[in-house]
Amino acid sequence: MMSFNCRNITRNRKLDKRNFLQWFVLGLWHVVVFFFGVVFLFGNDVSLWPDGKMMGLSSFGTIAYTICVITVNLKLCLETYYWPLPMFMAYVATGVVNMCLTFMDNMIIWPEFIQSLKDNYKVYTTCLSSGTVWLSIVLLPVIALFPDVIIRVARDTDY
Repeated sequence: MMSFNCRNITRNRKLDKRNFLQWFVLGLWHVVVFFFGVVFLFGNDVSLWPDGKMMGLSSFGTIAYTICVITVNLKLCLETYYWPLPMFMAYVATGVVNMCLTFMDNMIIWPEFIQSLKDNYKVYTTCLSSGTVWLSIVLLPVIALFPDVIIRVARDTDY
């Protein structure tokens, strides 16, 4: 009877300590980019809207969460070699469902026994009305995934 060894699957990276450490360090890099990128966005009490409106902690968390979900999906796309239609639709559905659920969570006034504070009401729509937030939603995943792209190109060109 043949034994199944997950290290020998075709086109699967070897499951050794070097690759684990690489993924761990890249994960730490992603977290640093998410957190400090959004901290830099909020830095020095600068308003992100022309009318002088400021963002709070709910906005901080919502923006960081959105950037994290986008980056994780792009990282999965970057690591995928086989692209059938169901795989592509799963990535698209993840983004759409995430946006819909976040909108639903932020647009409903929840009863007191579910949520005692109404800090999240319309936070997502307020955040998405700022051009600076949109720029950060585009730039921060690109900055976070830049080392991953370099590693993927080096891996696929046999360096």
